[in-house]
Amino acid sequence: MELYTTVECRKHDPGITYDSRLMLLGSCFTGNVGDKLERMKFKVMVNPHGILYNPVSMARALTEVMERKQYVSSDLVEHGGLYHSMMHHGSFSAGSEEEALARINPRIAAAHDWLKDADWLLLTFGTSYIYKYGGVVVSNCHKLPEKAFERSLCQHQTMLDIYRELFGQLFEFNAKLRVIATISPIRHLRDGMHGNAVSKANLMMFVDSLMDAWPGRVCYFPSYEIMLDELRDYRFYSDDMVHPSSVAVGYIWDKFVATFMDKDTVAVMQKCASIAKMMEHRPFNAGSAAHLAFLDKVENEIFALLSSCPSLDFNEELGLIAEMKKH
Repeated sequence: MELYTTVECRKHDPGITYDSRLMLLGSCFTGNVGDKLERMKFKVMVNPHGILYNPVSMARALTEVMERKQYVSSDLVEHGGLYHSMMHHGSFSAGSEEEALARINPRIAAAHDWLKDADWLLLTFGTSYIYKYGGVVVSNCHKLPEKAFERSLCQHQTMLDIYRELFGQLFEFNAKLRVIATISPIRHLRDGMHGNAVSKANLMMFVDSLMDAWPGRVCYFPSYEIMLDELRDYRFYSDDMVHPSSVAVGYIWDKFVATFMDKDTVAVMQKCASIAKMMEHRPFNAGSAAHLAFLDKVENEIFALLSSCPSLDFNEELGLIAEMKKH
């Protein structure tokens, strides 16, 4: 007896390997996936503008990255004693224009170089509702008065027209780039239950059109469908009843791995996960012979893995082990 509906995730070949470079853009679910990829030592850059929710803001961010936009003082808005970019997350805001620009511009420059040589671009679309400030679609309100913004649902054809132009530029900028599109499993209840359903359906039609326009270059991963159909129980949500719980994120991650990684990549991932878990160990007696022996064991595990996968970066872990051995 089948007790739940299984969401089909077709195996993607060729997929993501440890030779791949990845860039991730989108909602906070992008951060969940990015954290796991970084933990597993993949070469990845996550949200160079910070969290983004709607496709229009994401398209603008990618255009800024390709053009290597240099932000200047006139691009910033002062509010609440801080200087903000309306295209960036609050983590880029600062108490002075100079400090804000120093956070924004190097990140865009690094993202430009990264995207130029990336193999995969993962786009997580959260909502098709957009907010305009001064007639321009923005990514963050930075707690400015609500009346300063114009809110509307961006229609499917409008989003598609924007991405036809964007992807044309993007695939010229990086001819080998492949795109994974997904819809965030996080419900935007501020839009209302009906509004959230309309928004997500709008995104699904949009993504389906992207795949039709670029077969083989754009593929889809059903994060939203897995959350709604396989994990359709509130025990898989966090306390806010909106965000997926850690168990749900882990389940969707496992589906992602099964879809895009082959067995050799998974084998390396398992070794990386084992090393990460050992690095989280906190000893009762840091100076004991037993703990020094444990550090030697972790170090040997890292060197053994590096001998077969020299491109992996364990510099931080090896540096930390060296520091711990001194004490």
